[in-house]
Amino acid sequence: MAGLEFGYRTGHVDFYDFDEAMATALGAVPDPAKNQWFLPLEGIFVKVDGRQEPIDRALVIYKRPEPTQVSAVLPMIAIIRDSVTPAENRLLSTVVSYRLPCEGAKPVSAGGCTGWTSYEQKDKEQPYDFFYTIECWARFRTVAQVLLQIMIDSRCAAKR
Repeated sequence: MAGLEFGYRTGHVDFYDFDEAMATALGAVPDPAKNQWFLPLEGIFVKVDGRQEPIDRALVIYKRPEPTQVSAVLPMIAIIRDSVTPAENRLLSTVVSYRLPCEGAKPVSAGGCTGWTSYEQKDKEQPYDFFYTIECWARFRTVAQVLLQIMIDSRCAAKR
């Protein structure tokens, strides 16, 4: 009976996954060598000691939940997870996420119904809402304004 099988195997999503999704939604890319995230920038120049200096990337950091000491590499975008609250309005029912035959299970038939010798299932998880604050830090106000505009544009693009 195929009605006993539904869905597909999925894993669990944790805080790290949401934080990583937040960074990638903003356009940030990881730098594995430095174990940091950066937002690539183009066409931003500032005048330093009478010459034009390009600003080609902004450091992306997570200010919380861990207390960390981050040297201020400017420009910088700080992502702060403000709160995590249960989303009761998205809890539709107390069903399972999936129910599928286990690996190595054998098909069986009993009383005219077909099935498998064993099944695995994953219970549905409680949905949560994550709220973030994004801060743009720069030595020059115009660079901070450009970063803020990039953050606003990426947020609008994510909603489309």
